[in-house]
Amino acid sequence: MKRISRGIIFWAACTLFACQTNGEPQTTSETHFLTVCTTDETCGDGLTCACGVCTALCAESSICDEYSPDAICTARASRPFAQACAEFDVGGTCEVPCTSEDSCASLGPEYSCDRGLCRKTQELCAASDFESSDFVLLGDLFLADSGEVTAHLEEMLAATGTLAAGENLRDYSSGLIGAFGTSDDLFSQYSSARADGPARVVILDAGGPDVLLDCDTETATLCPTLQAAADGMESLLSEMEGDNVEHVVLFYYPRPDDTTLEARFDLLEVEFVRICAAATVPCHFVPLAPFFEENRADLLTGMGLLPTETGAEVTAGQLFQALKDECVVR
Repeated sequence: MKRISRGIIFWAACTLFACQTNGEPQTTSETHFLTVCTTDETCGDGLTCACGVCTALCAESSICDEYSPDAICTARASRPFAQACAEFDVGGTCEVPCTSEDSCASLGPEYSCDRGLCRKTQELCAASDFESSDFVLLGDLFLADSGEVTAHLEEMLAATGTLAAGENLRDYSSGLIGAFGTSDDLFSQYSSARADGPARVVILDAGGPDVLLDCDTETATLCPTLQAAADGMESLLSEMEGDNVEHVVLFYYPRPDDTTLEARFDLLEVEFVRICAAATVPCHFVPLAPFFEENRADLLTGMGLLPTETGAEVTAGQLFQALKDECVVR
């Protein structure tokens, strides 16, 4: 009877604490390790929500063995460019790198390879029904100069099945765009897009041509050119709402090298954040500056006004993440 009691106790303990027969740690279906998150409270398991995922902070890979034999300590600066992390207080996190879905199989069937790192998504989004023709891109040279931001974003969307191989987004960005209120501003790009067919998702950058104009930043109120940009953005979002656009992703530039320009960018960013938050069309604001500051030389060119190829991949990664956050992409 004594032996039976011990057996029962051992069975119960293994059931509760997931005993391993091979001595290696394993990730069970109950763990939140590498699950996307927004707060620590959703993680549990002693994990922290860092860089958008439940994980453990680390200085060496031995710390990560507890969560998966495949997990390694990955310095924030060495993450895949598409998975750039803006949290300066995060050094290393436990990650499982991947090159394909098979790379994440040891973690469980709920995990997939997301831009070079294994992730477990929360089941909060319905299956996406968006097609390539539903997406419209608007903007200036930051998008149009090399086209690399769009190309990287298309690759990421194709990897999820949102786009078929070889499909392209409807990109109306141009280096000839002017400030709001001119004949070649963002309204003209949007008008061209609308003439070609309705848009369900609009991705745009705005304000660059406006801040390049002469502007007094010493007064308490916005100078006329920045005020025109703020008013124009508010009107453009209202127009999109009237056209039944379902999602707007408004991304904003990294900081330029010139301090005078930087002050203008900062002033306009505050206005765009407010306008996006108050818009009746669902608007997701993406500030790029935090993702670029530590590696400006590698990520920016042209007085800090344009992305390098690496900077384009960082930008596309943040746009892709915004689309995932809005359930446009699963």
